[in-house]
Amino acid sequence: MKTLSNIILINAQNYSTFENVEIGGKARNLINLQHLGFNVPKWIVLDNDTLQQVDDNQWLDEIQKTIIDQFPNTEYWAVRSSANIEDSQDHSFAGQFTSKLFITKEQLPEAIKEVCASVKNDNVTAYCQRNNLNVDAIKMAVIVQEMIDADVSGVGFGVHPVSHDPSIKVLNACYGLGEGLVSGLLNADLYTLNDNIEKEIASKTQKMKYRNGALKLIPVEKDLQDQSALTDEHIIKIKEHLAKLEEKLKHPQDIEFALKNGEIFLLQTRPVTTVNAKSSDHKIVWDNSNIVESYPGQTLPLTYSFIKRVYERAYIIMSQVLGISNKNISRNKKVYMNMLGLINGRVYYNLYSWYRILAMLPGYSINAGFMETMMGVKESFQLSPDELPKGKNYLGVIKSLFSIFKNLFTLNSQRDQFLNNLESTIHELNEQDYAQYSTHQLINQYNYIESRLLENWKAPLINDLFAMIFYGTLEKLTKKWLPDVEGNFHNELLAGSSDIISVEPIKYLKNIQDAFNNQPHSKTILEKYSASESWKAFQQKDHHEVNQEIQKYLTKFGDRTAGELKLETITYTQDPVSFIQFIKDLFANGTEIKVSNNQEKIRKDAEDVLSKNLNFFRRWIYKGVLKKARTTISNRENMRFERTRAFSQVRRVYSAVGNNWAKENVIKDPRDVFYLSLDEINDFANGTSVNGNLKSAIEQRKIEYKSWEDETPSDRIETFGTVYSNNDFFVDKSVGEEDEYTLTGIGCCAGKIKAEVSLIMDPKEVASLNGNILVTSCTDPSWVTLFPSASGIIVERGSMLSHSAIVAREMGIPCIVAVSNVIKKLKTGDLIEMDGRTGKINILSK
Repeated sequence: MKTLSNIILINAQNYSTFENVEIGGKARNLINLQHLGFNVPKWIVLDNDTLQQVDDNQWLDEIQKTIIDQFPNTEYWAVRSSANIEDSQDHSFAGQFTSKLFITKEQLPEAIKEVCASVKNDNVTAYCQRNNLNVDAIKMAVIVQEMIDADVSGVGFGVHPVSHDPSIKVLNACYGLGEGLVSGLLNADLYTLNDNIEKEIASKTQKMKYRNGALKLIPVEKDLQDQSALTDEHIIKIKEHLAKLEEKLKHPQDIEFALKNGEIFLLQTRPVTTVNAKSSDHKIVWDNSNIVESYPGQTLPLTYSFIKRVYERAYIIMSQVLGISNKNISRNKKVYMNMLGLINGRVYYNLYSWYRILAMLPGYSINAGFMETMMGVKESFQLSPDELPKGKNYLGVIKSLFSIFKNLFTLNSQRDQFLNNLESTIHELNEQDYAQYSTHQLINQYNYIESRLLENWKAPLINDLFAMIFYGTLEKLTKKWLPDVEGNFHNELLAGSSDIISVEPIKYLKNIQDAFNNQPHSKTILEKYSASESWKAFQQKDHHEVNQEIQKYLTKFGDRTAGELKLETITYTQDPVSFIQFIKDLFANGTEIKVSNNQEKIRKDAEDVLSKNLNFFRRWIYKGVLKKARTTISNRENMRFERTRAFSQVRRVYSAVGNNWAKENVIKDPRDVFYLSLDEINDFANGTSVNGNLKSAIEQRKIEYKSWEDETPSDRIETFGTVYSNNDFFVDKSVGEEDEYTLTGIGCCAGKIKAEVSLIMDPKEVASLNGNILVTSCTDPSWVTLFPSASGIIVERGSMLSHSAIVAREMGIPCIVAVSNVIKKLKTGDLIEMDGRTGKINILSK
């Protein structure tokens, strides 16, 4: 046991004397660096045994004096974690524990305490849970190191961080301290090193430095801004360092380095934990291009387990309908079970599964392209040759084609049958008072809903298939027969269908506004009183007209809210007061609700072009395809609304389960039920659960979801081997500087607009856009109430068949979707010009 007079500070020179003392992975890696002869800033480590005895300030004061004696000429220190399982070959713990920079001698005791305490951070607990590690087994040591006030900082990767190619090394570097680089605040140069040096030099206008007691961003000298932060000599030297480290440590390394007065310092090294992933042949491409519209942000376990089940069963049914044999379906059971994935709480398509199902149908190469258009997938996914159909299965092709044509001719009757079944089922379900149901009765009710609705969901799926085929065919015919028309001309012919339910909420809101104008006393209450007080007042007889129109809206569209397909979403039906608050905000600035008639002109102008440029025969074929495309696309949007209504019934059931279990003290809060999966709920109710304490499981899950809030994975992710092990979910998508004032996307509705931007991430942020151009990451049907007040719509995600594109065409609002990095490049107040036909966006002023 150490005493106050015998504190040992361990470093590379004396470590052999204390080999059995726990100093952590980061400190051991520093020892390796020094033993291999690399230039490392002076450091010491306080081992875990010593820190376990730090129970009062006297200990810390003594440690402080001892450290200062070891660093007689040092002004500032870096204080970093070095846990026993940190920076290992399996787990890096990168960014999980606290680090303190530019610490003065007076601040050393507090900094050491803070780094020690970071082992209890929520994000560390979540990291351990994700990686099946025991958080209680973590033993913390603390490194105290001389702080280098770097001129240039960078990171180096011994293998390519995205492709995992071991023949390619990658460096990133910026001016100033490395915190500006690792935090993502600063642009950095990119160097790709193979036989040659490939440089992508960023415009580096700022650097991070320590000034007046804090880390601050300061300007970079103008003559250096567009210069390489590293000289070729430095690049070659760092490449040699990476090669030597891999050779000596038997594993590719990820390093942090700093340059001061031209001298290279290695600050730390860790094994690259993703290097083995590439060796696996189990490659999956995850893409959320289209599904993010339905499930934006984080999706809780109950919803995910439900929709995973829905997709599996629905696409088995569709495959059967399209003539795929039960034997083939059974052989591909895992494909159907894995249509979706959940990464950091976000829902993704598993593209491998989608393409595998398409490969079972005739015309794979054509349909794959059509599917990519419908889903907004920007990069194709290629199945391996051995996964494509072998030979000519003429009997199977004939069977599938017969089934496809049969369903085409019966599509309208199937749709009507589906709607009738859904309407009668929902009417029946709405009559049930679930507050009187036991948990087992509720689970049985869910099974009933599944059998009545999910097992009869054929029509929407078949319709989606034909929407994909006819829209894709229309696009191909346009490119072939009308090569001189500009932009996505075929979209203009789809405008103004007048039968899409998604625009109806605008009409209902207009009726509500008219009712308030007809009843001034109701309008006064809305303006002067809170939403809850107004809602109570509107139930009285003297507000009959207003209450009637509000009830009509809630009856028809009460479940149409942001995130309406997520079971955890609280809808207007469940909380009418939130709807009163919505209309209160909507009418507050005197905005007059109007629906544009611009769509009729767009469509008529396009039809005139069609008549002038196609002969009778081609026009007949084109109009036939156009008619089918219009019908199936309208049906697609309308039946999405029916899906919302069906999902609301499942929401009612499990909300009631949450209420039951909160009363029984099984869970703390009724809404905690959404942190459980369907199987977990069933197993707990039926005595087959492996978890006897749902409360603790839910709390751990909440911590994990909380840690993911600011960790949004990339839109498209490649994984190898075990998905949740050694794969990078965060592919760098830095905004390029090469064309700072031009953006390009997919034009979905024609029209040139010059106006200011309103960057909105939640439709509840504003009630009106006042003629500005709406810019956002993705939309769902709840956004439609904002559309009439926008002069144009620009969406980072989506496709030509996404909700925003369809509704914009219906309303005649210029629209561009799939604009990469638009929410990074555009801010509220920027003046831009957009062309909804060509998809071009020019930034006029910022």
